[in-house]
Amino acid sequence: MNNGAENPAQHSRVPEAPPAIILRGVCKSFRLWRGAGSGLVSRMAGMFSRKSAAGGMSGISPARKRNFQALRNISFEVAPGESLGIIGRNGCGKSTLLQILAGLVKPTSGSGTVNGEVAALLELGTGFHPDFTGRENISLNNAIMGVSRAAARERMARIEAFADIGSFMDEPVRTYSSGMLLRLGFACAVAVEPDVFLVDEALGVGDIFFQQKCYEFMRGQMKDRTRVIVSHDMQAVTTFCSRVLVLADGAIVFDGSPLAAVEFYLKVLHDHQAGGARNGDTRARISEASSARFVKSRAADWRPVLPGATGGAGDVRIAAFEVRVNDEPFASAVKPGDVVGIRMVVDCDEAKASLLFGYLVRDKMGTAIFGENSARTAGGIVAASAGQSEVAFEFVWPEVQPGGYFLTLGAGEGRDATRHRIQCWAHNLHLFNAISPGRAVHCLFNNELRSFTFSARADEPLEALIS
Repeated sequence: MNNGAENPAQHSRVPEAPPAIILRGVCKSFRLWRGAGSGLVSRMAGMFSRKSAAGGMSGISPARKRNFQALRNISFEVAPGESLGIIGRNGCGKSTLLQILAGLVKPTSGSGTVNGEVAALLELGTGFHPDFTGRENISLNNAIMGVSRAAARERMARIEAFADIGSFMDEPVRTYSSGMLLRLGFACAVAVEPDVFLVDEALGVGDIFFQQKCYEFMRGQMKDRTRVIVSHDMQAVTTFCSRVLVLADGAIVFDGSPLAAVEFYLKVLHDHQAGGARNGDTRARISEASSARFVKSRAADWRPVLPGATGGAGDVRIAAFEVRVNDEPFASAVKPGDVVGIRMVVDCDEAKASLLFGYLVRDKMGTAIFGENSARTAGGIVAASAGQSEVAFEFVWPEVQPGGYFLTLGAGEGRDATRHRIQCWAHNLHLFNAISPGRAVHCLFNNELRSFTFSARADEPLEALIS
């Protein structure tokens, strides 16, 4: 029953916490000098060339300068406790952006605010004096920050335990390996219990167990802190981040969920590698498929197989191919259980009584990881007449170690799965980036085809499809 008294809870509101990071129109330009030697030498040459011109002297070529715009109109906000990933090709501005957030670099224009204490793990060894021991570097840092002796002792104990580098704590930092620098750097950064934690690629040099330890620490003890991660490790991005920005040519071209961002980024990489019509100005091309309008086309994405990518007897040739993941074209990000669909256009110089087709997936070192051909699949050995035919099959992506994998397609003549004449190998046609969110996996095995079809092509010519 309402007794007439007001309920304060009905009118009081808990104020929302302000964003941890706010950037508005941030741009950053660097002045590049072209001339004799380094920037200093070039500028001196330019100074003397001006004096020479005034005094009638000659012989010193003037230095030329130009501005390079590393960041273009960067605007975004990060909520407290959010884990933000930043990905993009080398040179796109990721590290510059993190340096601005860390306060190491000032933007040329625009404004930004980072609320709370910031810790950054950027280039390995940053902030350490190479001739001081690890313990001396920590003590010096504590003294500079005005940490009390009691707090410094407690912090030293935590850093020493987390870094776990043993007696090397009392050795000069210049004697450390990159992995030991990472251990000490990460332990020092998280020991201050920052409100905002910035990490730039550094975790990639650590051993897998320490990497896991770092991510578990950030996911557990730092779950309420804001984290910004720059990485080329798509597994880490999709597992650890709740939101991802894609940068290209210094601009944000995508802002969304991790899986969508990774797929968008890999599409940009494929377009860049394809060359020709696919490889125009990056920002102009991406602007047509910005984050607000990024909708995958259902149309076929036929790609030609270049002659230099093939080998084999050559009576049968793979002329074009298409790759889909879960029936989506342009797809490259895959996780266990995803269905990979392959279509191939095959040219036959003459009729063949028995052909089989298959695929092979290799890692970045060229090691064959898994694959299969159609010989063990019902209807997988076919007769083909001269001319063009179309092959389609599917397989389920297995649980393999996360990373980059290259697709090779093949055509063989014969009826045996292992003993047949290789008619065509089309090597390294497509890059898959395998992710396995929340799991660490290590596998090496064949993966059977899910389906197989073969049919004569009677529709429009191949040239019209891939033009």
